[in-house]
Amino acid sequence: MVPNSQKMNLSFNVEVKKNPSAEELSTKDVVQGVISISQIKESGKFDVLSTKTVSSSSLGKIKIVNKYSKNQALVKTTQLQATNGVIVRTTDSVVVPAGGSVEVGVIPKDPAQFSDIEAGQLKIIKLSPDLQNKIYGINSDVLTNKPHEIKLLAASDINRAKEDLTKKAIEEAKKQLGLKEGDPVSLKLASFKTDKKVGDSASVFNLEAVFKVNDLQLDQAQLLDLMNRKVESLNLKGLAIGDINAKDIKYSITDTDVDGSILIKIDYTLNTALTGDNEALKTENFIGKTAEEVQNYLNQTGLVKSAEVHISPYWAKTLPKQKDKIKIIIQPQ
Repeated sequence: MVPNSQKMNLSFNVEVKKNPSAEELSTKDVVQGVISISQIKESGKFDVLSTKTVSSSSLGKIKIVNKYSKNQALVKTTQLQATNGVIVRTTDSVVVPAGGSVEVGVIPKDPAQFSDIEAGQLKIIKLSPDLQNKIYGINSDVLTNKPHEIKLLAASDINRAKEDLTKKAIEEAKKQLGLKEGDPVSLKLASFKTDKKVGDSASVFNLEAVFKVNDLQLDQAQLLDLMNRKVESLNLKGLAIGDINAKDIKYSITDTDVDGSILIKIDYTLNTALTGDNEALKTENFIGKTAEEVQNYLNQTGLVKSAEVHISPYWAKTLPKQKDKIKIIIQPQ
C-alpha cells in the first residue's frame, strides 16, 4: 500500500524575549527575538452600495454653497427654485459658513404640482440678487417626489472599504520590510475616519486608515528546535513525521508585556503518513476478509492512497485466519 499524506494543523503560544537565558530556551516555550513597530496610512474613495427606498414626501438632500465673505443663516422652509421653475423648501434651519457649504434636506413646496428637478443649481428666492450668485443650492442627483431608491452609507460599506485598504497596507508593508511572497505580515488597523456618517445619503465616501505594522524578527533555528520538541511530545504513534517548513509557519502577536517580552501564537501544518505500527494496520483487522472488504476498509480510514491485495494460493477467496500469515508492505509515496 501507498500511504496518504496527512496534514495536521497545530498551534501553540511562544514568548519572545530579547535576551532569554539558556535555561529558558531549553525548558520553556521561549525564543529570542525583537519587534519593531511602524505605521502605514492608506486612503481611498469608495462607492456606496447600500440603498433605501424613500417615500414621496422626501426629495433627498442638496448642498448649500456660500461664496460670500460672511456666514449665511437660512431658516427652515427656505425656498429654492430650479431652472425649470419648480420650488422646494428646506427641512431644517442651517448656517452656511463663509467660504463653505452644508447639506440640508428639501421637500416640494407644492407636492401636487411638483415635477422632477434635474441635477443643477438652485436659486435661493428671498436672497438679494447680488447674493444669489454667491449663495445658492446644488443638487447633484435628480430630485423627485416619486418613491425611489437613494444610496445611504452603511456599516457594510465602511467594512468593505477597510478590507480594501487593509490589502493595500499589507502589500505596502511587504514592500517596506523587503518580504517575499508568502512571508507573514503582522498588521492591525489602528484607527480610521470617513468624511460621512453611517446613514448619510451619498453615492461615494472617503476613508482614511492608519495601520500598525509589527516587524517581528525571530531566531528561526530556536523556533524550529522548539517546534520539534513540541512535536516529539505529541502522541503520534503509528505516524511518520515530515520535516517542518519554516515558510509554512504563521504567527500572530497576542500580547506585549511591559518588560519587553512578546507573546505570539504559532500556527503551522505538520505532514504525517502512517507507519506499520499504526492501529489501523493491525493484522487482526484483515483476518478472513475478502480483497474487496480490505479495499473498502482501507478507503474508510483515509490513510491510504492506493493498495493492492494479493491472496495466495490463487483459488483462495479470503485472507488467512492466522495473523502471522498476513504481510503488510508500505511503499514510499
